[in-house]
Amino acid sequence: MRVLIADSSPFVGTALGWELEGFGVETKVVDSIARVKVEIEAIQPDLLVTELFLKDGDFLVLAAYRPHFPILLLSTHQVAVDDADVISAVDACLLKPIKAIDLISIANKLVFKRPHCLNQTEQLKV
Repeated sequence: MRVLIADSSPFVGTALGWELEGFGVETKVVDSIARVKVEIEAIQPDLLVTELFLKDGDFLVLAAYRPHFPILLLSTHQVAVDDADVISAVDACLLKPIKAIDLISIANKLVFKRPHCLNQTEQLKV
């Protein structure tokens, strides 16, 4: 599974990427919407993990990619996780901090229920 992680904090995004890689997930970490767009073309992710706000905009710009792959939003704000408008713009919304194993479990459900996701050859074993 290929996961693109967009987090405004390079340390947080990289730490999550390292954890996911420990479970066999390919990751790429970026910190802006502009970089997300470039990496979508380059790596064709199976899942996008993002947060509410990046340095050049908010996650709503990325919602246009939802037909191509699931989008999972991570937030430190309980209000955002419970907000109906936020929830309707993504496939899942989770409160930070999150354990990699929990994210993988949800990612598997999101990716493998979509027949058009790009890389569905094998579900991750967790």
